[in-house]
Amino acid sequence: MYAIEGQFNKVRNWLVGIWLDGVKGISPDRGHAQMSVEKADEGLAKGRTVLAWMEAQRRGPTAEARRYMEDKQDELRRLVKQAEAVRSGAPQKMTSKDYDALSRWLRGEQG
Repeated sequence: MYAIEGQFNKVRNWLVGIWLDGVKGISPDRGHAQMSVEKADEGLAKGRTVLAWMEAQRRGPTAEARRYMEDKQDELRRLVKQAEAVRSGAPQKMTSKDYDALSRWLRGEQG
């Protein structure tokens, strides 16, 4: 379980980074650090590999364990799909307005 969780979390963070921030040279530049095309491709490949590995695992002994794995696989499938879309040219999730709000919040500014 711990090996799965560690691999899942690393890949999830990578894919979320692609989906939220975009890919340099492909996504609109909104003033926030973006992943290079090479790193995005590496993250997508790793995401697909981890998903295939998770799908090949033996079913859990309890209904709770099976639901846990199914939920993690569904989340990873969704994130791979979203990251692939951004890598293919769809706009990233975060907008300029989102980044401005996040910056103000990180600086402790109100409203």
